[in-house]
Amino acid sequence: MRRERAGAYRVTDPGGEAVRAFVPDALPPIPPLALDGAAAASRRLAELFASDRAAIEQRAGRRASSVLRVHEALKERPILSLSGASARTSLSFPTISSAMQMLVERGIARETTGRTRSRLFVYGKYLSILNEGTEAP
Repeated sequence: MRRERAGAYRVTDPGGEAVRAFVPDALPPIPPLALDGAAAASRRLAELFASDRAAIEQRAGRRASSVLRVHEALKERPILSLSGASARTSLSFPTISSAMQMLVERGIARETTGRTRSRLFVYGKYLSILNEGTEAP
């Protein structure tokens, strides 16, 4: 197999003695990084988090602090079990369950397993923003 040369040999005479040196071709320009999609996704996530937080604060009443802590746990791990949320927030299991139920009622989270035990909850809008542009063509 023969490769094409990526440059040429040049002969120079810098100090009275001929020197043959290989001079590589110039490298192609580095393509610019397309960060527009990432920046747009980051903005949309920030807007989603702010609007969900405002909805929680407006409608949760005295449970708002617990619900906001569970919301923060979902932001850190968008797929979360009740026991995982309890470990992350240091809230009791009944408090987590009540807060998660409110998030489900508001459409912020959704339960994915359909079971009564070992349920998993998903921050669906968050994952859909992250998944945009990753679909197979």
